[in-house]
Amino acid sequence: MTQFGNYSLPATAICPGCGTMVTLPSEPLYPDTPAAICATCETEIPDYRRESYIPDASLPSQPRAAEIPALPRVSLDNKYSRGGLFRSLGGLLAERGADAIDSAKDRFTG
Repeated sequence: MTQFGNYSLPATAICPGCGTMVTLPSEPLYPDTPAAICATCETEIPDYRRESYIPDASLPSQPRAAEIPALPRVSLDNKYSRGGLFRSLGGLLAERGADAIDSAKDRFTG
């Protein structure tokens, strides 16, 4: 019986020539397994799973996290409570309902 949820995504690498993500060959890797070739720029992709892989010294070892800009401070006077928003929404719906009933009465009685 197959188990649901036991799946894995294929190994990928970034092309050093154009920066496109490339799917690497499936494992197991043998010495005669061909290297992945980028379909965009036809560059051979170095496979980090091979013993012959040497990382590029110009690439950072850990990607930097993007800095998140600070959000502006908001005054609490401008905040509405959830209950107040629901009360106002209920009021709007009640008004629309009353208007719909009045217009329906006008159509049937008029």
